[in-house]
Amino acid sequence: MALGKYQKLLDKLEILNLKYSNLEAKNSFNIFKILKKGSDEVNVHSNFICELLDPEGSHGKGAVFLDIFIKDIIGLNLSGVNSFYIVKTEHKNIDIYIELNEVVIIIENKIYAKDQNRQLERYYEYARTKNKKVYIVYLTLYGSEPSQRSLGNLSIDNIILLSYKYEIIKWTELCLKESVSSPTLRETIHQYLDLIKNLTGQSMSAEKRHEIINLLETGDNANYALQIQKNWIHAKWFAQKYFWEELVDRFTKEGFTQLIVDNLTYSNEHLDAYVHKVRNRKYYYGVFFKVNKIDDKHDICLFIEIGNDNELYYGLCIVEDGNKRLKRRGEEFSKEVKTMIDKGLAPSSDYWLTSVTHIDLRFYSFDNEKTVSLLNKDYRYKFIKKLYDEIHKFINFALNK
Repeated sequence: MALGKYQKLLDKLEILNLKYSNLEAKNSFNIFKILKKGSDEVNVHSNFICELLDPEGSHGKGAVFLDIFIKDIIGLNLSGVNSFYIVKTEHKNIDIYIELNEVVIIIENKIYAKDQNRQLERYYEYARTKNKKVYIVYLTLYGSEPSQRSLGNLSIDNIILLSYKYEIIKWTELCLKESVSSPTLRETIHQYLDLIKNLTGQSMSAEKRHEIINLLETGDNANYALQIQKNWIHAKWFAQKYFWEELVDRFTKEGFTQLIVDNLTYSNEHLDAYVHKVRNRKYYYGVFFKVNKIDDKHDICLFIEIGNDNELYYGLCIVEDGNKRLKRRGEEFSKEVKTMIDKGLAPSSDYWLTSVTHIDLRFYSFDNEKTVSLLNKDYRYKFIKKLYDEIHKFINFALNK
């Protein structure tokens, strides 16, 4: 099959893209993106979802949104939702806590944050003290399972898996229907819905989608598209491989020393498990570069790490003996930690010396233009150069270089 036929299909798609990108640019205002980081789990998503769920929320709709969530999203048939309710964020560190007459519902909201040790088990044990039926909801962008580390002694069968991509979009759309008579509320929910669609790679308009379907209905275009789709998973693998290889090349050419850290430095085996497995995927791996010496055993290192779902971020951590990432204990390295706190870079966890900064790439879903464009050598070169410059400034600021 001639490659020219594939090219014709891609050329027509490029024209469609240009047409709709110009239209979308004129309607891109979103208050959530302006005021807060769109992926901020607590300050944006947990707070907004909780506000809608709370019957006493400022939306003025009573228990309507909570009722929809319980019946249509979680699938529970409960009585007396209006008679007793507690809806809070960050209650006992629980992202969203809901207590009703008959049940306690715990919602753990994970967009980019890591699971914590026995996190879900601890929340479950707390909720049991209420002597009510307990439901644990684990909410992620794509409906991922929690790690065994977070489950502790709980079984995955005890967990309700929800995704922003399906269930939260469905719930938000149902809330939107209930808000037609409240213009401010309606527009706010609509903008939140746009934000979720953007985060989960579903921001394409219905009109653009229909034009693409029409294009696929022409001649053999659908068969050409099928051949591309069959190779898409391999494209995901190579896009990530090229990214790591050329990132290492850029940093080493700039004088940084790469450290090979046990089980955490990326390899083809990591990529195979990350891309091809559905369950038990490998994540939490990446590349380490030495940036400063603490003593004969310890170095401050830059770690660029790929995490669960679409997480990709960087920060500083401590490596021991050149090959072991260190988890800080007690007051260990308190001087270095205080320096970072004073700079507004408080550590994200005991595994980090600083906060982490997210990189807008989606290697798991492989559904945004930046990530897909990494297959293009020229684009990849520019992206990595820009990322290097950003990280270099971060290192200089953190270490007063």
